[in-house]
Amino acid sequence: MTVKILFVCHGNICRSPMAEFVMKHLLAKAGRGDVSAESAALHSDELGSDIHSGTRRVLTRHGIPFEPRRAWLLDAAKASEYDLIVGMDSYNMADLRRLVYPDDRPKLHRMLEFAGVARDVADPWYTGDFDATYADVESGCAAILRLLDGNAPKCAKSRLQSVGNFGILSTPFWKSKEKNIHADNQSVDSQGTPSSCNSF
Repeated sequence: MTVKILFVCHGNICRSPMAEFVMKHLLAKAGRGDVSAESAALHSDELGSDIHSGTRRVLTRHGIPFEPRRAWLLDAAKASEYDLIVGMDSYNMADLRRLVYPDDRPKLHRMLEFAGVARDVADPWYTGDFDATYADVESGCAAILRLLDGNAPKCAKSRLQSVGNFGILSTPFWKSKEKNIHADNQSVDSQGTPSSCNSF
């Protein structure tokens, strides 16, 4: 059975399609044909628009393949079709919690939670810094891949479970490849990040 990941952001032209194509690239390199990645909008500002030119430039520079697409708007029924829904910032997460059915809320996570970092992925529509956004997106996607492969530090898994009761990780998402590569008890730095997770 395919595990379906959906990345979302405000308009689905900058951050979430960047994450979609970075994740697809990583999955292809890892031979993970059992996982799919898509992206969607939470607001209607850019419906039908293609990827922002800044996102296209940064993906090209990093050798990430992409294709023309149209921004589309997520709704509750469509959200139910996915196993994991990843927002880019706290505003996305608030929108998602209002949008999805209550039973789907355990699927919701903020991107950098996977990397053990408690902060948002900045919107380059406002900052203009597509390189900084790419770095965060790549970090989050790489950490998701480690979770898929069962190679994530236990502190990251514990963080996800405490934040959102990440139910799908229990068996199908982990693929039963648990690896204890870090100790259970980890210190936390001044940013609220488990210190052994900083290497994500």
